[in-house]
Amino acid sequence: MGKSHLAAALGHQACRRGHDVTFTTCSRLLAHLAGGHADRSFEARVRKLAKPALLICDDFAMREFTAAQADDLYELLTERVGRRGAPRVWWRLDSPQMLWSGWPLSSTVPPPGGTTV
Repeated sequence: MGKSHLAAALGHQACRRGHDVTFTTCSRLLAHLAGGHADRSFEARVRKLAKPALLICDDFAMREFTAAQADDLYELLTERVGRRGAPRVWWRLDSPQMLWSGWPLSSTVPPPGGTTV
């Protein structure tokens, strides 16, 4: 259906408008954060990922998160909220359903699949 292509195009448009954008897959993002625990650079990695105006995480929640992955993702998202008030709105690109408006401080995890912006 071209969800990844659409997410990349949205990121490209944001770049053209002068915004910093990071595009990654959810599995790579979580592996990167997990590596930060191994070499004690977790906080630095979270701060770096919190900086871009737009963080695009492709293939978000394709499978259930482990407790450690959910904690890492929570830390990243709360850091982004603290820095930019982001994320404001998350969309699954394979569905017109809006997942979150703002970041509720709960254990709610979006349904699996698709790209989340």
